[in-house]
Amino acid sequence: MYKILAIDDSPTMHRLFKMIFNEGEYELKLADSGVTGLELAKEFRPDIILLDFVMPKLNGFQFCKILREEMGIDEIPILLITSKAEDVGEKFTERFTKIDYIAKPFQPEKLIDKIQKILNIKKDETEELFKDIVPDLTEGKPIKQEEPSSSASAIDIIVSKIEKSIIPFVREYIEKYLRLETAYMISDHKGDNLNIDKIKEIISDGAGELVIFNSQSVFTFYFDNGVMAYGFRGDDKIADLFELCQDVFNVCLLEVKTFRELYEQLKELNFSDEIIKRTFINYMMELLNDALTLEQYNYYVNKFDIDKDFSLKSWVHTDNLSKLYKKFIEEQIEINKLLFDFNIIPYYNSKKDTSMLTDFEKRLLGLCNGENSLGKILTFFGNNKRFVKNLLGALLMTNYITIKL
Repeated sequence: MYKILAIDDSPTMHRLFKMIFNEGEYELKLADSGVTGLELAKEFRPDIILLDFVMPKLNGFQFCKILREEMGIDEIPILLITSKAEDVGEKFTERFTKIDYIAKPFQPEKLIDKIQKILNIKKDETEELFKDIVPDLTEGKPIKQEEPSSSASAIDIIVSKIEKSIIPFVREYIEKYLRLETAYMISDHKGDNLNIDKIKEIISDGAGELVIFNSQSVFTFYFDNGVMAYGFRGDDKIADLFELCQDVFNVCLLEVKTFRELYEQLKELNFSDEIIKRTFINYMMELLNDALTLEQYNYYVNKFDIDKDFSLKSWVHTDNLSKLYKKFIEEQIEINKLLFDFNIIPYYNSKKDTSMLTDFEKRLLGLCNGENSLGKILTFFGNNKRFVKNLLGALLMTNYITIKL
């Protein structure tokens, strides 16, 4: 049995690791920060460490530096998991010993294969991983014909394990992907390469949905005669925007199923169209950018009259789509340059007039008190870390906050 320590601040990744590294095959420990990871590395002494690059408190580079140079633990191999792949991975391999990397997103079998290569697990060792699940029927006394219970029991255990953990996930995954592939094949308008001009052309032609997907992710955008009316990732149409609005507006909202219900609830709470518009546009541009940067994606278009409850405003129109997306990308580049390290400390500039800021932006300023690092501030906002980072970057560029390393 091989011991694995996986360090990642994403609950989704934790669920994925639990699914991949089943009990009986591996002994898995999970950490949601580099600080906890260091403690477990010392106590647990894993055979390999799976390490996320971007994390609160300690990022991947700082974790490796402390583990290797300060704690002197250099015998444990590290597999860096990063969406930046070669850009980050090569720098790590140049600086630290026994380190490799794998790019996000990855297939589970590729991760297993990478780990086996790093640990130099041979075929006989791989079989050893299953000794707690499948009894070794070749050792000891031969099994008599009248006593087939051992092999039957082994098969029952394997079947039960597959039925409980693997088959439901695989079936759900296959069914979902087949639905996407079937819709792709029967669509008259499909392809594997998009840009903003092409999207403008698509959304100008009637109403319906634009679906962009690969084997890991799916993004759906509703359009209505030149308006990109709404968008969402996965299957839950409203969950992401609902959570974002609760953070931004600092209110506990009643559960909703449509954008209209969410919009009307915010209006009843006296929030202006201007702040709702800003939040919605940022949400849409982030979705669009995530979709267009997928690896090996396909897209297809379905034409139909969309649910008007998801088409309230013309905030993202073909007339302004290019401008909005270009501005979003430019801001992302500048923000990433400024806020490259989650350990930096932002300070509120008390001399600046805050009357033009939203309540949410003022709330962010209150957290920039010289005590909270960027990483700590972002942990307060769950799945909306990137949105908050963008706002902090904008506040930094407009001199509402300053930073110290």
